[in-house]
Amino acid sequence: MTDPAPDSSLPDGRTVGDDRWFPPTPQQQDASHGQSTASRVIGLVLAFLVGLAYGAIGTVAHAWAPSVLGVALPVGLVLGVLGVAMLLVGLRIVLGDRLAASAAALGVILMIGILLLESTGGSVLIPQSVSGLVWTIAPGLIAVLVVAWPKLPERARKRDDRPTGPAPEPLPVSPQA
Repeated sequence: MTDPAPDSSLPDGRTVGDDRWFPPTPQQQDASHGQSTASRVIGLVLAFLVGLAYGAIGTVAHAWAPSVLGVALPVGLVLGVLGVAMLLVGLRIVLGDRLAASAAALGVILMIGILLLESTGGSVLIPQSVSGLVWTIAPGLIAVLVVAWPKLPERARKRDDRPTGPAPEPLPVSPQA
């Protein structure tokens, strides 16, 4: 009498020889999540164009400093720098790769560099002042930090992560009148 072949399927539907049994390789983790090359290129171009637009808007708006009680508050500069940081961090978080954030950062820095130049009439959008210097340098530093920040591994939540100790007492129920 012969023994039947052992069943190699697991309770979750995988088989022992299935590739899903092994953890993904670093190349699979860094893959573009099934995106085609055309969609990635379009996404990079759009990120670059958004960076160009934000660099232009931020350059014009960074000089806005309303006076409150005789003190000029650099509201435009603060909003511009925070906006660049939020744009780049948002792209990095949502898309999960450095390339789109790099494209947007390149657009911001390129537009700031272009608008930093003196026009043919002699006017400048970024004056030689503290706010102009901060606006010229801060987006580049933010871009380096966002793009160079390491990708942190995702933690798998286990059932053992629940707090230990006695269970809280239930809240008393008031009688309905």
